[in-house]
Amino acid sequence: VEPVGIYYLGTHWHLIAWCHLRKDYRNFRTDRINRLRTTGEKNSQQHPPLQSFIDQMSRQEKELTKIVLEVNPEVVKYFGEQKYYHGYVQEEPVADMIRMTFLSASLTGFARWFMIFGDHARIIEPQKLNTIVGGMAESILAKLNAAVKIQEKD
Repeated sequence: VEPVGIYYLGTHWHLIAWCHLRKDYRNFRTDRINRLRTTGEKNSQQHPPLQSFIDQMSRQEKELTKIVLEVNPEVVKYFGEQKYYHGYVQEEPVADMIRMTFLSASLTGFARWFMIFGDHARIIEPQKLNTIVGGMAESILAKLNAAVKIQEKD
C-alpha cells in the first residue's frame, strides 16, 4: 500500500492508503498495524483523488458525515491537534480562505467545536450543520438577553 493520509475518528487514528494490488483505497486503524516496512519504491501518485475515498467513506459509514468549511487562515493555525479529534481529512487554499474537509460522527459535537471559531469561518456543507449551529447561537443569544433584562431590573 501507498500511504495517502491519516485522520482521527472517534478514538482511533486511521491510515488511508492506496492498495496497488486491489487498485483501491484502504483504511487501516493504526492501533491494529503490527508491522511496517518501506519498499524503497517511490510513490506512484497514480490513484484517484483523495476526494473519491472521502465520498466513498461518507456513503459506506452512515454514521459519518462529510463536513466542508472555509476558515480564515489566521484562525486555522490555532486548531492544532483539535482538528484531528473532529475528523480532519484535508485542507486546500481557496481564494483568501482555507477549505477544510472533515468526516464526523456527531454533527452536534462538531457544531459545538465550530462555535469556538465560527465568527471566522463558513459552513459549506452540510446545510444541517448550519441549522444546528444557528439553533445553538439563538439559544445563547436568548440567555444573554434574559441576563441583560435581569441586570436592568436591578
